[in-house]
Amino acid sequence: MTETVGARLLGAGRGLFAVWAPFARSVELRLVRPFEKLIPMALSQGGLFRATADNVAPGTRYFYRLDGKIDRPDPASRHQPEGVRGPSEVVDEAFAMGGCDAVRNVIVYKRSGSPVPMTAPRD
Repeated sequence: MTETVGARLLGAGRGLFAVWAPFARSVELRLVRPFEKLIPMALSQGGLFRATADNVAPGTRYFYRLDGKIDRPDPASRHQPEGVRGPSEVVDEAFAMGGCDAVRNVIVYKRSGSPVPMTAPRD
């Protein structure tokens, strides 16, 4: 399978969702935040289900509903703010980490175990 799984922002408030569920008869995208909506997903080759949704932005939370019964988080999720059993959250992949104070000072350990301090450049 060469297609990307998970959630991707397409622009203009649209999102593409894809999950590989080869044993499911049906899969629905269940948006849960900031609004509730259930969207049927289309089965494509090799057990890949896909759906495009409107009004999707970073922070949108969702599940995949398998066979009309079981809600599961996205196994390819990039963010699980409520833990592994909670809804997945759409993230903006274009987010630049350079502006984040949390990564300003980082310590990397070499295989020998001795620390190598690394400092991000200051703006």
